[in-house]
Amino acid sequence: MPDQLVLVDSSVWIRFFRARGAEPASTLLEQLLLEKRVATNWLVRLELLSGAPSEEAYQSLDADLAALHQLPLTDAAFQAASALRWQLHRKGLVTPVVDSLIAACAIYYGCALLHDDQHFRLIARHTPLHILPLRAVKR
Repeated sequence: MPDQLVLVDSSVWIRFFRARGAEPASTLLEQLLLEKRVATNWLVRLELLSGAPSEEAYQSLDADLAALHQLPLTDAAFQAASALRWQLHRKGLVTPVVDSLIAACAIYYGCALLHDDQHFRLIARHTPLHILPLRAVKR
């Protein structure tokens, strides 16, 4: 879907801030930002904001993240994460709670997920999580 929102995990944001377009995930994130298709939630924001090096950087990053599409972490999103994690456990797969919630949030809101984290690849193999492939980068 060309207009589909993309939930971007902190694993990609961190690389983006460090490399600024020097790798495929950063290039794709820049493209998605220009298309206004980037979504976030408070878990991703929490992970990113906790690494801000100063009060000024924190305030600036918080404002930038607040300007993106926000995916509320409602009771329904938490229930979806609980069910997802339970289904994975029944298959003998253990994933971090935060990654399970981020994945469930993407599924719940019908977003693709852009990440650089092995847990999401595992989750996607066993759930309807749609991962945005890096080959989507237009050169």
